[in-house]
Amino acid sequence: MAVARPFIERDIHPTIICSAYYQALQEGLKIMKDISVPLDFNNNDEVKKALLCCIGTKFAARWKNMVVDLAIDSVRCIASGCDKNKLSLDVKRYAKVEKIPGGSID
Repeated sequence: MAVARPFIERDIHPTIICSAYYQALQEGLKIMKDISVPLDFNNNDEVKKALLCCIGTKFAARWKNMVVDLAIDSVRCIASGCDKNKLSLDVKRYAKVEKIPGGSID
């Protein structure tokens, strides 16, 4: 909404602003479909490559291989009893992440 403020201040009608946002959403979805590549969740190398891209910019980047392997093992453990066509998992029901003061991630 903060981004829409300048348009409202220039007396552009809210329906026109919403319509433009919707068009931008549709264009973004179209671009994402064009540049996306299918991912085989059973192929460890493909999954690891995708996760390494996500982890690379985070604090855990120093331990990226360990974090990625832990994430893959955790999700596969939780997903083993779920329908493979549904990737919506209730993680809080199966896993708990706890921060323990002191020590190191290793």
